[in-house]
Amino acid sequence: MNYAAAVRWLGKLPTPRQWNLERMRRLCAFADAAPPKNVVHVTGTNGKGSVAAMIAASLPGKVGLYTSPHLVTVRERVRINGNLVDEKTFAAAVSAVADAVKKMRETPSYFEVLTAVAFRVFQEEKTDWAVLEVGLGGRLDATNVADGRVAVITNVGLEHTELLGKIVHEIAKEKAGIIKKGCVVVTSCDGRPLREIDTKARREHARIIALGKQFEIANVKVREDGTSFEILTRGGRIPLKTRLIGSFQARNAALAAVALRELGFDWHVIREGLSKARWEGRMDLRDGILLDGCHNYDGAVAMREALAELWPGARYTMVFGVMKDKNWRAMIAMLAPIADVFVATQPKLERSLDAKLIAKEAKNYCGDVFAVRDVRAAVEFAKKKSKGKKIVACGSLYLVGEALSARVELEEKR
Repeated sequence: MNYAAAVRWLGKLPTPRQWNLERMRRLCAFADAAPPKNVVHVTGTNGKGSVAAMIAASLPGKVGLYTSPHLVTVRERVRINGNLVDEKTFAAAVSAVADAVKKMRETPSYFEVLTAVAFRVFQEEKTDWAVLEVGLGGRLDATNVADGRVAVITNVGLEHTELLGKIVHEIAKEKAGIIKKGCVVVTSCDGRPLREIDTKARREHARIIALGKQFEIANVKVREDGTSFEILTRGGRIPLKTRLIGSFQARNAALAAVALRELGFDWHVIREGLSKARWEGRMDLRDGILLDGCHNYDGAVAMREALAELWPGARYTMVFGVMKDKNWRAMIAMLAPIADVFVATQPKLERSLDAKLIAKEAKNYCGDVFAVRDVRAAVEFAKKKSKGKKIVACGSLYLVGEALSARVELEEKR
């Protein structure tokens, strides 16, 4: 099949009622898509994509990076040395996996198939390293058929509670599921989540390196060109910088740096990798508009803090859209009060919350609220209303994707 046909076929795949790794293992076997070796596995409620991107940018040789979701094109999910795989390579991998699906009694999901596609591409490209971002949770995630040499758990917050658990320590158990025998675990978790991670690590004879225990972060400075900070370890104070914006990105960069140190890389290699890493749609300043996929409440808190660091005292014209299954009322309560103009919008996805409902809630916190369903029209409307104020387009990553793309191919959105 060609690329367009591959995208259409992917879009017809189901979401299974139950998640299990045996189905993923069978798919990998049928598709000749063996899980990669030399894996760095990254999970967490927020920041896992940024951490994965920074680690991938720092590793030597040929590096495969698998992330989700995508913003504009599904090929963003599978990268080699930072570059999207070309359409021909992607379509060939999808075709091979599609042939394998025909042999299976139970049809695998969209994410499982894409994970197998990534594995097959990495295998054919003979990657030296693979950095895998967990899609959901950890224990039963399709990526967990691979064994990570390093497992990074960024943080744990309430998300996808219908699948992962109703309380934080239950979610921590799910995320700790990526810890494999003898690996190194790097995390910024504390409290009960860290205790759950420690329990799993002890069972697997894995070693934990935790922020606040084995290393600290100091002297964080946030500017439009990135974030500088120092890592404090027993070996001294290490100055580093990432081009990603926000003090939370200092934490993410520190996790990436520590993971890389555990793999044996020198600080100068790490410093160079962090300085060149990019991660689209996360505190991403483009043409005077700040784009951020703060897709849950914790992300909204982090973004508000980052805005205060970047532009102290500023007021905003804000474009906001979110999925129905998020804690959207709390997100609006966090973000709308700092906006002088609030434009509710709605990504072209069935899961999107109606823009009118967003606007109704936002009126509790902001006096100048509008609803513009189309994302690109909402951004243009915000430009006209901004009157010199900073413009922020935030919420769902799908919103960011539509804001970035002149013509979003909706069949590629999932």
